[in-house]
Amino acid sequence: MAEIGSIRYRPEIDGLRALAVLGVIAFHLGATWLPGGFVGVDVFFVISGYLITGIILKEHSAHAFTLKNFWLRRVRRILPAMLLMLLAALAAGYFILLGADRASLGWQSISAILLSANTLMWQLAGNYWAPSAGKLPLLHTWSLSIEEQFYLIYPLLIMVCLRRFPKRLPLCLAAILTLSLAACIQVTFGYSSAAFYSLTTRAWELAAGCFLAASGRAQDLEAKDVPGVGTGGFPSLYPSLAMLGLGLIAASFFVVNTEGFPGYKACLPVLGSMLVIQFAGSDGCPVTSFLGFSLMRFFGKISYSLYLWHWPVIVLGRAARVRWENIPAWLCPALIPVLAMAAYYAVERPGRRLRNPLPFVLPGLGAVIVVSACLALIKTNYNTSKFAPTVWLGDSYTVAPPGTTAPGPWNYVFDGITMPPRQVGYSNVMLRTGIVKRYGGENVDVLVFGDSHALMWAPVIDEISQESRLTVDFDAASEVDPVPSIPPKRYAIAGLSPDEFVTFESNRMSLIRERHPRLIVIASRWTSYGLDKKLNRFLEEVSKINRLSETNQQSEVLIVEDPPEWAVDGMNGPQFCCTTSATTRKPYQLISQLTVNAMLHTAARNFDRVHILETADLYTTKGGMVKIREGDAVLYLDGNHLSLAGARLAKERIRSAITNLVGGPSSPANGGNR
Repeated sequence: MAEIGSIRYRPEIDGLRALAVLGVIAFHLGATWLPGGFVGVDVFFVISGYLITGIILKEHSAHAFTLKNFWLRRVRRILPAMLLMLLAALAAGYFILLGADRASLGWQSISAILLSANTLMWQLAGNYWAPSAGKLPLLHTWSLSIEEQFYLIYPLLIMVCLRRFPKRLPLCLAAILTLSLAACIQVTFGYSSAAFYSLTTRAWELAAGCFLAASGRAQDLEAKDVPGVGTGGFPSLYPSLAMLGLGLIAASFFVVNTEGFPGYKACLPVLGSMLVIQFAGSDGCPVTSFLGFSLMRFFGKISYSLYLWHWPVIVLGRAARVRWENIPAWLCPALIPVLAMAAYYAVERPGRRLRNPLPFVLPGLGAVIVVSACLALIKTNYNTSKFAPTVWLGDSYTVAPPGTTAPGPWNYVFDGITMPPRQVGYSNVMLRTGIVKRYGGENVDVLVFGDSHALMWAPVIDEISQESRLTVDFDAASEVDPVPSIPPKRYAIAGLSPDEFVTFESNRMSLIRERHPRLIVIASRWTSYGLDKKLNRFLEEVSKINRLSETNQQSEVLIVEDPPEWAVDGMNGPQFCCTTSATTRKPYQLISQLTVNAMLHTAARNFDRVHILETADLYTTKGGMVKIREGDAVLYLDGNHLSLAGARLAKERIRSAITNLVGGPSSPANGGNR
């Protein structure tokens, strides 16, 4: 995303920019055929490092480089176009977003201005691909913050190298590249979200471009010096190497997936970009012809504006279609190039030509800060007193360490919600045997697995277990996979290190192998859980445990379908009910839920002792609308979690399923919590 200012123009680099930004946009528009389109950002990082280093080295060789001019160039390049986008996003967000989402947009904008968007987005969304990330209109500014953080430090480093040991500059950059790459691979192994958003683990991608420019003496770059044009080496191989680089980038778009990224997977687009930059450029090179095509060059020139505008349009467009259902789906994709071209010709290109950008940038900066602060700090009050208290008891049944159950975007959900204090003694329960309620005998009758959607059913299952004198063990927590990995995966979640999470995963399987629960209840927000081989692998293992069991007790499995979802962003259920007299809403992600439910039924048919509990009809009218309120009782905590009142609508159905599969207590009740 850097400018090419004072070094010779290379059209194929603009084409490479176009390839990168189009991949990112296609991925964000939901192109399932391009699962790795997000690696376009990695391509941008390499290009940026290469061009910026070329400019610095050329100016240094002419004794014209100053830090002031360098940073002013960055201001001209980045801020005018960004400020326009931020003002537009803030204005649109004010009218489209509600409650906490509107405040969040203000904080996101402030973080973008302060070059700390990567840190805030990590806090708000965690995983870049999490559902909550898709609701952050300025999520994409994380990469701009990474880049600008790098360029606050990098010119100081390069000037020290050029003054003290100029011939070792490539070696210094190679060292940065190596150390950062090693950190990236290591951190991704246990903390992939941290590795994704951190400058330390992303600097190697920028350093890769910097190394190319430094090792190729970019300060002398002219047409005769472009690889493949001059003499020496093996120029006949250059087109083939450029083709290899383009192939690696294309392959990364199709084969790289989100799991374990960035890590070593990011090497594919980075290496491909380095090969294209280094070896494309010669006459007759197919890569040069393809990337230098006029349409590719055009998209490359407006790539920064395309990147700036595409994500806010997508996110705010989705939110607008939720509020005003008659907005056509094609409008957002159509708006992206229109707004990008308008911003490029009206602001971005003229902004680069400003000799002193500060008189133009500072008023815009002040306006963005003021508007952002207003959105972030002015809270909307809702009078929910006309409704019965909305209760959430999930904290009473989570095995997660205290203080980890409501991170980031979850905070607004609990605003004004009745939440009883958590019981003492649960601080290390995630690493032990779950939360056991001994209403029956010593053996576990019911074992509950799942995420926050298991926690929403937990109070009802607890009531049924107590009334039926069954011993129940809750082993659920927000944002964990509903079933353990086999073998256990090493992963970090809130409150647990990767090693501790392995223990948690192992303990969940041990509960089945050692206690032989009569019934395993599994509940999850299935649309956000990848229904791949993992569920089948777990069911296979349960079947195997049943076959090898030395007792006559076999474990039944009850998979609970999720209730229908509805869209309410930025506020919780009671707050939304204050804004409308309607008691129903259109279902959200209905096709996805129907697809997932069909997959669950298929899994149940493929294994013995696996059963499905259907719930959708309890929360849907005959006309297919979602019931969000009955009388003064609000049934949903937010768009997908049931309140206690909502969960109790399914109590008799859950009781019937448990009674049919378990019956009465396995042995006389002996003490416990009766």
